[in-house]
Amino acid sequence: PSFTFDPFFHAGCYYVQEASSMLLEQAFIQHMSLQQPICALDLCAAPGGKTTHLYSLLPKGSVLVANEVIKSRVNLLRDNCIKWGTTAVVVTQNDPYHFQELADLFDWITLDAPCSGSGLFRKDEKAMNEWNPELVDFCAARQKRILHAAIETVAEGGYLFYSTCSFSEEENED
Repeated sequence: PSFTFDPFFHAGCYYVQEASSMLLEQAFIQHMSLQQPICALDLCAAPGGKTTHLYSLLPKGSVLVANEVIKSRVNLLRDNCIKWGTTAVVVTQNDPYHFQELADLFDWITLDAPCSGSGLFRKDEKAMNEWNPELVDFCAARQKRILHAAIETVAEGGYLFYSTCSFSEEENED
């Protein structure tokens, strides 16, 4: 379906995302106590689907930092957070390494890492045409760098939810 002309979509009444993205909710509910405020970070947050979904799950008094390193994507993230009616989301544009100064702070980190996009082949011909083994290697190295920075910020007893839209072992299991 096309949501381009749906005023409810543009008003932030709902957000469309892949079904696999909704795994975040189950992981969060199964591992986090919803009885006390949580300090959460969405490290690679744009366009904001997982950010707004996570925000909807947070207990009262929680804070969510939604970060996007790519400047051209930050406004889209901010706009989607505003549409969703978020009041406890801080939108930032920082390199993941900047968060290392906040060591052991976040109870929950979502890291939907930028990837080679092989999981998008079924719906995006451009992703298929741009994919190559060198891109996988480049993305895997970038993901390891981001993951290393994120691990430093997870509080004791906290969780890091890692995902990609890639099928390659280098970008996931490795």
